[in-house]
Amino acid sequence: MTHLFRNIAPLLAAVAITLFAGYPAHAEEVNESGWFVPDVKAYGLELPAFTTDKDLVSRCPGREHVQTLWMVNGFRFPDEARAKYGIKSGDDLVLVAVNTLQGKVSSMFIDTDLKYPMEITLVDPEGDGVFSDMYGPDEKHIDTPDWILKLCGSTP
Repeated sequence: MTHLFRNIAPLLAAVAITLFAGYPAHAEEVNESGWFVPDVKAYGLELPAFTTDKDLVSRCPGREHVQTLWMVNGFRFPDEARAKYGIKSGDDLVLVAVNTLQGKVSSMFIDTDLKYPMEITLVDPEGDGVFSDMYGPDEKHIDTPDWILKLCGSTP
């Protein structure tokens, strides 16, 4: 057994270094036409006490994003989005964190059980308002779109 471990230890170390070296992850799922995003301004209840400046992108200086929290009723999500996002019923409350950079929405966090971590991160990779990249709660590194890096003054 020890001999086997000695033989595979370098391989395991190489895999661990590759996984945890900080390379960006690719979206768990991509929907080119965009994932459903609730109209929080029309149907949500803004929680202004929880609006904060956030440092969401390590390559951008300071707290570059403004994060606004909204509560949205589950029935405001279509059936297929409720099923995809894990919203159990239309009666459930869903927490939606809208992240903006210089007034432009870059990503949204969707929390369906009101517990940490948020279950879903939706990202607009092109800056065109289409949130086509979806990440789950286990994603540690999320691709930062070039348009976000340009807006915050960092190089892509």
